[in-house]
Amino acid sequence: MKTAVFVCFTPFHLLTAYYYGFKIKNHAKRVLIWHDFNNYGIGLERFKEGFDEICIVPALSSVSKLRRQYLKCLYAGWLFSFSPIEDVFSSLDMKKTVLFFFSDQEYVTNKILKKLGNKVEDVVLVEEGLGTYVMLSDKIVRDIRWLVYRILGGRTEPFIGASKVIKTVFVRKPDQLHEKKVSNRKIVQQSNFFCDDVWKEVFQDLWCKLKVNSRYKYLLWLGQPMEEHGITVERQIILFKEIEKYVSQDYKIVIKPHPREDESKYFSFNNYKNHVQVLPKSLQWVPVEIIAPILNPTVVLTAISSAVSNIIDLGIRCKAVSYYKILGLNYGKPTENVLHVNDNIYFIKECKEIKNVLNYEYIPSLINEKNNLSMDVDYLMKAFHE
Repeated sequence: MKTAVFVCFTPFHLLTAYYYGFKIKNHAKRVLIWHDFNNYGIGLERFKEGFDEICIVPALSSVSKLRRQYLKCLYAGWLFSFSPIEDVFSSLDMKKTVLFFFSDQEYVTNKILKKLGNKVEDVVLVEEGLGTYVMLSDKIVRDIRWLVYRILGGRTEPFIGASKVIKTVFVRKPDQLHEKKVSNRKIVQQSNFFCDDVWKEVFQDLWCKLKVNSRYKYLLWLGQPMEEHGITVERQIILFKEIEKYVSQDYKIVIKPHPREDESKYFSFNNYKNHVQVLPKSLQWVPVEIIAPILNPTVVLTAISSAVSNIIDLGIRCKAVSYYKILGLNYGKPTENVLHVNDNIYFIKECKEIKNVLNYEYIPSLINEKNNLSMDVDYLMKAFHE
């Protein structure tokens, strides 16, 4: 029997891995390497059907500085040979192992790829969002963080998909990938797996926590860690209040914070003019593609996120708005092109434009012609059902 190893560091990674693991149940040993980095209290018990074995990388943010450096060295540096991750792989038949991961820019994943990537049957890069398409540079930024990891024995890559050991890529929009990420690799069409009914059972205990009132239309605001892009919290608050002025009172604005951002910046928005709600903590880690079908939003608003395209592809009759241009940000054509293929996604340059978008009609999407690429589930069936 073959083995599938999933290296996951975010809730989105976890759900993707669960879906693929669930599909090959009874046909493969399924191993999850999970970085328990956040404080959302994600119970892995709900995902037990997706994995046979779990190896947990501890949350570095919850330990002292000295122990943090030791753990970095253990899981991504010179001491990797003594880590639990090494123990996991040492018990496997490497030639019958397929490694699934989401970014070779993450230090722990990069260490696994550098040491074990050439030994396994296949190394699969799975899309995690717009970052998969971006080609920022061929050079690694040599900052203080880079220096610390080099001292500890860790390395990274200049862009997602740079690792030479990658053989296969799962991606939603293959035609938008940079040529360097396509060359000499098998490209597999990734499905919008959030359409699958499997999620109804996995998250059935959470639906009661999402209060939906039929008297409102819903505007779903997707939070993003914009501080990482140089946008201060104060600027974000000002932007929200400015946009909110143009949203009529028959809308309920529901804010879903991003797992990487500090949700406290939204606390002052709760009950703002009585039509703003921040999702409860127990729901904040759940990918928005799971929440959107229950909320059934009329509009989804974000700085820039591939999630808006996923939501529209679920069949929800909604429009999406991207406001990054208001903040003076420029993500480049490769990123924009991924979203521009959908007529229901609007890019606004001024806050007042949101008023026009709210009045626009939903545009029924044309069904794209099927290409000759294999699908991700087809790949799984061939790789693990032999």
